[in-house]
Amino acid sequence: MYRTSFLLPDFPNTRIRVLRFNNFEGSVPSQLFDKPLDALFLNDNRLRFGIPKNLRNSPVSVLVFVNNNLGGCIPGSIGKMGKTSEIGRDGGDEGGES
Repeated sequence: MYRTSFLLPDFPNTRIRVLRFNNFEGSVPSQLFDKPLDALFLNDNRLRFGIPKNLRNSPVSVLVFVNNNLGGCIPGSIGKMGKTSEIGRDGGDEGGES
Protein backbone atom coordinates (compact mmCIF):
# COMPACT_ATOMS: atom_id res chain seq x y z
CA MET A 1 0.00 0.00 0.00
CA TYR A 2 1.13 3.51 -0.78
CA ARG A 3 0.06 6.59 1.13
CA THR A 4 -1.21 9.45 -1.02
CA SER A 5 1.28 11.74 0.66
CA PHE A 6 3.75 10.47 -1.94
CA LEU A 7 5.25 13.06 -4.27
CA LEU A 8 3.33 13.22 -7.50
CA PRO A 9 5.84 13.56 -10.32
CA ASP A 10 5.23 16.54 -12.55
CA PHE A 11 5.05 15.65 -16.22
CA PRO A 12 4.12 18.99 -17.79
CA ASN A 13 3.21 17.57 -21.21
CA THR A 14 1.06 14.74 -19.85
CA ARG A 15 -2.65 15.46 -20.32
CA ILE A 16 -4.00 12.15 -18.96
CA ARG A 17 -3.12 10.91 -15.48
CA VAL A 18 -3.85 7.23 -14.81
CA LEU A 19 -3.37 6.37 -11.14
CA ARG A 20 -5.63 3.35 -10.94
CA PHE A 21 -4.93 -0.08 -9.41
CA ASN A 22 -2.03 1.27 -7.33
CA ASN A 23 -3.28 0.56 -3.79
CA PHE A 24 -2.98 4.26 -2.93
CA GLU A 25 -4.66 4.97 0.37
CA GLY A 26 -5.55 8.09 2.29
CA SER A 27 -6.89 11.37 0.97
CA VAL A 28 -7.37 12.26 -2.67
CA PRO A 29 -4.38 14.55 -3.44
CA SER A 30 -5.84 18.04 -3.96
CA GLN A 31 -2.91 19.12 -6.16
CA LEU A 32 -4.24 16.83 -8.92
CA PHE A 33 -7.14 19.23 -9.49
CA ASP A 34 -4.83 22.17 -10.14
CA LYS A 35 -3.06 20.47 -13.05
CA PRO A 36 -4.00 21.03 -16.73
CA LEU A 37 -5.26 17.48 -17.33
CA ASP A 38 -7.79 16.20 -19.87
CA ALA A 39 -8.58 13.01 -17.93
CA LEU A 40 -7.94 11.74 -14.42
CA PHE A 41 -8.39 8.10 -13.42
CA LEU A 42 -8.16 7.36 -9.68
CA ASN A 43 -10.21 4.18 -9.67
CA ASP A 44 -9.49 0.96 -7.79
CA ASN A 45 -7.36 2.35 -4.99
CA ARG A 46 -8.05 2.78 -1.28
CA LEU A 47 -8.74 6.49 -1.29
CA ARG A 48 -11.00 7.86 1.43
CA PHE A 49 -11.96 11.03 3.29
CA GLY A 50 -13.89 12.65 0.44
CA ILE A 51 -13.16 14.76 -2.60
CA PRO A 52 -11.14 17.99 -2.19
CA LYS A 53 -13.04 21.28 -2.48
CA ASN A 54 -10.74 22.55 -5.23
CA LEU A 55 -12.35 20.01 -7.60
CA ARG A 56 -13.76 22.90 -9.66
CA ASN A 57 -10.22 23.98 -10.61
CA SER A 58 -9.83 20.88 -12.74
CA PRO A 59 -10.29 21.21 -16.52
CA VAL A 60 -10.73 17.44 -17.00
CA SER A 61 -13.40 16.08 -19.32
CA VAL A 62 -13.29 12.63 -17.67
CA LEU A 63 -12.89 12.02 -13.95
CA VAL A 64 -13.13 8.50 -12.44
CA PHE A 65 -13.25 7.69 -8.70
CA VAL A 66 -14.80 4.19 -8.97
CA ASN A 67 -13.90 1.49 -6.41
CA ASN A 68 -12.53 3.63 -3.59
CA ASN A 69 -13.92 4.28 -0.14
CA LEU A 70 -14.70 7.98 -0.40
CA GLY A 71 -16.93 9.55 2.20
CA GLY A 72 -18.17 12.97 3.10
CA CYS A 73 -19.93 15.42 0.82
CA ILE A 74 -19.50 15.91 -2.88
CA PRO A 75 -18.15 19.47 -3.10
CA GLY A 76 -20.65 22.04 -4.36
CA SER A 77 -17.91 23.21 -6.73
CA ILE A 78 -18.58 20.14 -8.88
CA GLY A 79 -21.24 22.20 -10.65
CA LYS A 80 -18.61 24.75 -11.67
CA MET A 81 -16.45 22.29 -13.58
CA GLY A 82 -16.53 23.66 -17.11
CA LYS A 83 -16.08 20.93 -19.70
CA THR A 84 -16.37 17.77 -17.62
CA SER A 85 -18.58 15.35 -19.51
CA GLU A 86 -18.17 12.22 -17.40
CA ILE A 87 -17.67 11.63 -13.70
CA GLY A 88 -17.54 8.01 -12.57
CA ARG A 89 -18.04 7.08 -8.93
CA ASP A 90 -19.76 4.35 -7.00
CA GLY A 91 -20.24 3.26 -3.43
CA GLY A 92 -19.11 5.46 -0.56
CA ASP A 93 -21.23 7.69 1.60
CA GLU A 94 -21.03 10.90 -0.39
CA GLY A 95 -23.89 13.31 -0.21
CA GLY A 96 -24.37 16.77 -1.58
CA GLU A 97 -23.32 19.99 0.11
CA SER A 98 -26.07 22.31 1.15
